[in-house]
Amino acid sequence: MKNIYYHSKDSFFKKRQISFLQILFDNGDYFPISSREVVDFVFTYYDRLITHGDGYIAHARSGQITLKIQKHYNHTYDDYFLSNTDEYKKERIKTIEERLLEGGIQYLRFFNEDNWSQMIVGSFKAEIEDDYLVIRVYPLLPDEPYESDNFYIKLQPIRKEDISSILLDFENCEFFNIHQDEIVSIDLEFDEQLDGFEIPFYRVIKGGSMILDIKETKSYRKVELFFENEDKKIYPYDLRNRLTGRKGRDLINLCHLYITFNYCGFSVDREEKLEIVDTRPDEILNMIEKAEEKDDSYYSPFQYFIGGLAERLDDKKVKITFGVFPDEFRR
Repeated sequence: MKNIYYHSKDSFFKKRQISFLQILFDNGDYFPISSREVVDFVFTYYDRLITHGDGYIAHARSGQITLKIQKHYNHTYDDYFLSNTDEYKKERIKTIEERLLEGGIQYLRFFNEDNWSQMIVGSFKAEIEDDYLVIRVYPLLPDEPYESDNFYIKLQPIRKEDISSILLDFENCEFFNIHQDEIVSIDLEFDEQLDGFEIPFYRVIKGGSMILDIKETKSYRKVELFFENEDKKIYPYDLRNRLTGRKGRDLINLCHLYITFNYCGFSVDREEKLEIVDTRPDEILNMIEKAEEKDDSYYSPFQYFIGGLAERLDDKKVKITFGVFPDEFRR
C-alpha cells in the first residue's frame, strides 16, 4: 500500500454551523434533531479513517453530544423512518428518548445551512441526565493513534484488474459507464489531501490518464446524454464524441469517476467516488470572477469545470489525460 492520504480534523463543523442533526440506527431507523435541540457537543477521533459507502469517514473515539428534545420539531427538514411512526407524531420527546435508550446508534450526521453534511461512526450509548439526553461515544480500539491533527488512511492505487466498471460523470449531469473490457489502461495520480469539506472524504485525481476502447452498444450500459439519434440509440461514436468532440481533441468537463471494484475483501461490489481537479488556469478563473462581480455579460467557453483533455487515438481509442490545460486552448 503506497499512498497515505490526510485531512485536517479542524474541518469538522462547530456547533454554530449546525442546521440539524440526523441520528441513524443499525436497523434502518433515523430521525432529525434541530440545531435548537443541540446543547453542545465535543468529540475526539481516531487518526485512521474507515471505508463508508463510496468514500471514507471518521471514527469517533470519545466525547459526547447533549440534547434537549422539544415537543415540536422546528425545521424545514423533517424526514424520518421509525417503526412506531404514529407514536413519534403524538409524543416526539418520549419516542426519541425510548429509541435512543434502546441502543443501536450507528452514525451521527451533521448538516449545515447549505445542506453539506459530515458523518461520524462510533460506539454510541445514550443516557438521561437531569432534563437532557446525552449520547456518549466509547473507545473500541485502544491501540489506535488519536493525538495527531490529521486523519490518515492507506489505500491501494487503482488497478485495472480490480475494476468492474467506471461511470464517467460530467458537470452538466450527463454520464455513461464503461466496463472492464473497455479499459485499455488506467494510471491515476492522486492528491495527498482527500477532498473533504463534506464527509465522506474522497480521493482527488490531480493527474494521470486512462485509455478507453469503447465497444459496440451494450444493453446493460448506463448512459444519460442530452441528445439522441433518430433511432433513439446511443452508439460508440456518440460516446467518443462526447469525450473528444467531433474534431477528436477537446477539453472535457468530467468532474467525477465512480469506480466499481470487485475483489476479495468485499462480499459485494464496492463503489468509490473519485473527485477530479479543475484544471482551468488562474487567469481564466480571475477573468470570470471579475466579470461576475461586475454583473457583466462576459462569456467564456471555460465558464464551468474542466477536468482535463480527451483525444481520439489513431485506432479509435480515446485517451483522457487529467490535470492538464494545453496552451492551445488558452487563446
